[in-house]
Amino acid sequence: MKKGFLAGVWLFFMYFMYVGACYAIPNHFVPVGSPQEALTVEASQGGLQSGWYFGVFDWQGNNMSQGNNMSKVLLLLSESVTSAQFKVEEKQDGSGYQISVIEGVDKGETLDIGDSEDFSFFFYNGTNYYEPDNIIKDINNEYSYYFSNKNQKTGTVKGNDISAVPTPQSFILLLSGVLGLVGLTRRGQLTK
Repeated sequence: MKKGFLAGVWLFFMYFMYVGACYAIPNHFVPVGSPQEALTVEASQGGLQSGWYFGVFDWQGNNMSQGNNMSKVLLLLSESVTSAQFKVEEKQDGSGYQISVIEGVDKGETLDIGDSEDFSFFFYNGTNYYEPDNIIKDINNEYSYYFSNKNQKTGTVKGNDISAVPTPQSFILLLSGVLGLVGLTRRGQLTK
């Protein structure tokens, strides 16, 4: 009975963490592999609505209205530019990292992102900037994420070769779940 109960709790916990890992993705990413690795972003499932852009910005507190987040690069533009590549690399003088656009709207442009490789994404309609409302991990590809936005209205944007940075809340949730399981197991041993 006790083993069955603990197994049920464990399965529920694992399912909860799986769902959280797939869908509760913050707008906070780093490149996969070395800083020199090229990262691909492409429009898919209908692409971007006419007049909409998709791009990348420095991650500092995940707030586009403050600090270095006002510095951005554009990658995709509605139907005309549907695939782009950029890389995150250390600057030649060693003073920090930068994003370089290899292919895209701002081809050849660079964006200084400070002393870390962290970055985020945004939608832009020519007037206002919007963070993605929905970031979903592609369960068939470990390093693929889909970005969509209710303001953008059409389709999704797929990003490859990037990894989401777990939030402190994720670590707290994981730790609390593990401690809870340890506590249940320990309580079972004490009541024998």
